[in-house]
Amino acid sequence: MNMISRDLNLVFSATFTAEPVRRSLVFWLEKLGINAAIQYENQVFKQLLDPYSAMRQNSGINVILIRFDDWFRVEDGLETEIRKDALLQSKVDRNIVDLLNAVKTSVETTSAIHIVCICPPSPLMEWSTETACDYKEIENRLYQGLQGLNGILPVASSDILDLYPVADYYDFHSDKMGHIPYKQIFFDALGTVIARKIYSATSLPYKVIVLDCDQTLWKGICGEDGVEGIAVDPYRKQLQAFMLEQQRLGMLLCLCSKNNESDIIEALNRPDMLIKPELIAASRINWERKSDNLEALARELNLGLDSFIFIDDNPVECMEVKTRCPQVLTLCLPENDEDIPLYLSNIWAFDRINTTAADQSRTELVKQNTERNKFQQEMLSYEAFISGLELNVSISPLGETELARAAQLTQRVNQFNFTTIRRSEAELRRICSEENVSCFTVAASDRFGDYGIVGLVVCREQGSKLSVDSFLLSCRALGKGIEYTMLARLGEIAADKGLGEVEVIFVPTSKNQPAGQFLSLIGAQNVTASAENKVYAFTAAFARTVDFTSYLEQADHLREEVHAAVQQTASGSDPVILDVLDDIGRHLNTSRSIHAKVEAASQGKTGERAEYVAPRNEFEKRILKIWEDVLVIEQIGVMDNLFEVGGESIKAIQILSRIREEFEVDLPMTVLFEGSLTVAGLAQSVETSLLSSFDEDLIAEQLAALENLTEEEIELLLREESE
Repeated sequence: MNMISRDLNLVFSATFTAEPVRRSLVFWLEKLGINAAIQYENQVFKQLLDPYSAMRQNSGINVILIRFDDWFRVEDGLETEIRKDALLQSKVDRNIVDLLNAVKTSVETTSAIHIVCICPPSPLMEWSTETACDYKEIENRLYQGLQGLNGILPVASSDILDLYPVADYYDFHSDKMGHIPYKQIFFDALGTVIARKIYSATSLPYKVIVLDCDQTLWKGICGEDGVEGIAVDPYRKQLQAFMLEQQRLGMLLCLCSKNNESDIIEALNRPDMLIKPELIAASRINWERKSDNLEALARELNLGLDSFIFIDDNPVECMEVKTRCPQVLTLCLPENDEDIPLYLSNIWAFDRINTTAADQSRTELVKQNTERNKFQQEMLSYEAFISGLELNVSISPLGETELARAAQLTQRVNQFNFTTIRRSEAELRRICSEENVSCFTVAASDRFGDYGIVGLVVCREQGSKLSVDSFLLSCRALGKGIEYTMLARLGEIAADKGLGEVEVIFVPTSKNQPAGQFLSLIGAQNVTASAENKVYAFTAAFARTVDFTSYLEQADHLREEVHAAVQQTASGSDPVILDVLDDIGRHLNTSRSIHAKVEAASQGKTGERAEYVAPRNEFEKRILKIWEDVLVIEQIGVMDNLFEVGGESIKAIQILSRIREEFEVDLPMTVLFEGSLTVAGLAQSVETSLLSSFDEDLIAEQLAALENLTEEEIELLLREESE
């Protein structure tokens, strides 16, 4: 999959201290090859509303972390019980409304993507039945409100804990002392969920899933066991259900199997199969190499191989595809069947950040296109095919209801895209509101069905010309003359506005040669070239007369070149990232495995160390172990200062919280500021605290009393005490 951008500004703000999430984010961003500058800011509402805040100035990704406990806090800190009264409930209700309005304001006034995570509550909220019920209702209200806003990627607390369960995630002591509510393993899980969202938001989505059949869709082999002998075990049923959900979200399902086609159709029609023949967009059931079949499917669907995911159980078949079609994300199912569901749910390439009506009808659109292709083969000429399509093209101003689809087109269309400028819904809305800017969507239909919205044009008046910075058309609509109609419409707009010229900017990429070939075919009156782009200038009078029928012969030849360009192997897919995606699904799929890997990656990232001094007593040994766990460093000396071995205030609070759990002592925060930031210093504080918990005078008095008792009296006293 191609990354839209590998350079990213990431701004965080949270209702609690969230810096511990940084280390897992750094780990994931490095693993994915994303260069990110990470910035943490306080005061969520200020960041969202202040026009000069880091978030409002950001054009990358903003991350907002919300915990409802923080809205129930009183001024002097977290209470031992969650206080609930009418006044506080009113405050929470107001905060929800204010937050939704603040997020909406930020989204509409910046080009940044906004990820809003609702983090899980403390047990203080969950222990109270009434409060827990309120919490769920509050979260649902906020989550539903966020889903209703364009340009927002919401994350519910259940999304985090369902993907990466952490049974004991809350840290009471560090929450009370430093407003750090979670243990590090949960912060690592939270960072992973955020990284998944960032990956989805900055990557071009896959469009096709190609499935093997035997031992993949079902257990068994049709050719050996017969159609009645194969089985849909619980793990294959989960796999099929997962694929159906992907299809519902817009992915095309295809089959590629070495088998007899009649057997496969019969198998799919079995009552226990969830995936039925009518849900398959295209298939190649034969005995050819699977890499050849994938290339044939790409040609049929008119898509690049880098938009394909291939799933098979056979490592040999997978290796053949990876070798001959390196652009394809090839996934080999785990050897143990019970690992299949966990593996698939942790392939980040399946994550979808948004879907449109066009996505959900994609399979039907592909089937309509198959009928068009059959119709074309029956026609004696390309001209007869175009005439017989009865094509109808509609070009209309971009409206609010089309924003999601229009933004999606800018993110996904590569082959016929003049500048490949990617835009969010908020950006498109803002651009359309600018003076002298016009945005148009292009819809089409023919005798075989409705294409939906397939194109977008963004243009602005500049002096005596109409300058076009976005001109794109979905590849499934190419070759039918729609692009010619779009250019003619621009000529009409320019003429109506009294402008003499239509200026089209073309930025060449590795994929948009079809767009460049179209412009060359039309023949501009003036072409200006630079290292970055080409500018084609058409007179308005000429552009408005562009007619597809005048270019039919040349367009037929160009259409074949377009198909070839779509299938080009120089797709820009990064084989390293493809391997990373598979590795994540296979090995980094639980909170524990992620936590261990992140800790290992953090080893050795500290500065120079002082001369090593080994622990000298049991207190120092146990506290040293806590330091090593929290700081993820080995061989710490008991005289090393916390800040000299990579620690900081948040780590200090986490260490103090762990010490309280380990020794059951309530050390005050002041020990961290009295020269005790060493293992030896903290050990001394613990020892002193434990000794002071005993009343020495009382002990001495009791010992003296025992000395005056006879042996029988002591024995009787002990017996009574035990009873």
